[in-house]
Amino acid sequence: MSRDFPGGISRIRALRVVVSAGPRLLLPGWLRRLGMPLAAGVTAVAVTVTAVVLFGQALRIELGGFLLVSVALAAVVSAVLLRSAGSGRSLYRLPRDEHADLHDLVAEVADALGVRRPGRVYAWAYHDSVAVRALPRRDELHLGLPYLTEMSRDELKAAVAHELALLRQLRSWPMRALYTLWQRDVRECRTPPAEVRRPVESMIHVADAAGVRVAGLQATVSALYRGTLIAQSFIWFTFRYAWPLTGVKGYPPDLYRGWRWKVRQDELLQRFAQHIGRDARPGDLTDRIAALGGECDNVFPDPGPALLTGLPADVESAFARSYLREQLPGGHTAARAISFGDVPEEVWDGVLEQQLTELCAAVAARAGISEATPRDVLDLVVAGRVDEIWDHHGRSCLHPGPAVCALVPVLHHELRARGYRRGHPLRQRVLTRGDGEEAETVDVVALAERVAVGGQLPAGNQSG
Repeated sequence: MSRDFPGGISRIRALRVVVSAGPRLLLPGWLRRLGMPLAAGVTAVAVTVTAVVLFGQALRIELGGFLLVSVALAAVVSAVLLRSAGSGRSLYRLPRDEHADLHDLVAEVADALGVRRPGRVYAWAYHDSVAVRALPRRDELHLGLPYLTEMSRDELKAAVAHELALLRQLRSWPMRALYTLWQRDVRECRTPPAEVRRPVESMIHVADAAGVRVAGLQATVSALYRGTLIAQSFIWFTFRYAWPLTGVKGYPPDLYRGWRWKVRQDELLQRFAQHIGRDARPGDLTDRIAALGGECDNVFPDPGPALLTGLPADVESAFARSYLREQLPGGHTAARAISFGDVPEEVWDGVLEQQLTELCAAVAARAGISEATPRDVLDLVVAGRVDEIWDHHGRSCLHPGPAVCALVPVLHHELRARGYRRGHPLRQRVLTRGDGEEAETVDVVALAERVAVGGQLPAGNQSG
């Protein structure tokens, strides 16, 4: 039997690569997660015993009593640290008696693949899914809440099959260590070395093929494609709509509900597919789909109902806090919950006003003047020189192009000065003025597209 792993790397070479990157990677994930709490508990016991040896006789305290106290202290410290690791806030157990359809799906997939059924199934705060070995004899399946609410039953089958097939391959501890190393490089935006990337890509292709075996080609391709759009749109939504609240020390308890509204009522996934393009997606997506014999086109229309519509409001609020703490810069910790509908308009204005300030500063620097106006920005963009002042490639943007992207803060500033207001807090490109039948509505993005090719602003009450 060959001693090589998938991708052609030998067992000895795999061990050398992992050890050079960090021997700790060779520890099972469940043991790494328990490492700090266990170490803290042992430390608590050691400190207490040392105190007994040094001061017990003087204080007339029995060693046995102190040992009981020390063990109790160790248990408390370990429990606190385990909870602080975030699992209590980012995971929500989905019991069989309340989610029988989901458990039946997971069991069906596991049986079809001939793998062990996960002992527990959780909803997860993240825009991803993963099967993990929580303890030596207990596997768990963590399904991202965005996946659960926006993937069809067949797409979810393909996603579950992928994770269970991947976990089966990761039971080899050198392969698990290589996979962890690959994840670390990807997370830190580094290109993994070829001898790490090739075996991991081979494992991923095998896991994708398991999805086809269980759910069919179209459902697996759709799960890969839609899963990528779900993840990217959720990250974008977090920074576009949750990040501004950090300025007022708040967080949106309706983060997931708001994102679902954008997906279902504002065609967020379709707009991502249309405007971001394949080059902005993870580089292996097209290759993974091609390896299955599929094609990466658009989101498949009407994939069917999801198995979950959402979670209780208090659970989703806790998920939002946990997710934002991990994802936003500086380990954001919010002091109060502020629903999207209660966010003051000046908070939303601040995002676009900051972009306008950057644009004006760039124009002033380009022209060699001390200060530039929004009109100066508009004139330069309409003249086709937007690339001189605006780095569109560095932004996760749904706008059709750099000219539109740069004009949106300019036109938003102008229209707000004329008295236009927002109608819906999560559809900020639409501004209105007046009430009832007399109300005027402007789609700022559509207006920016017209202005970019020489169109005019709406007449009346011009501010500048």
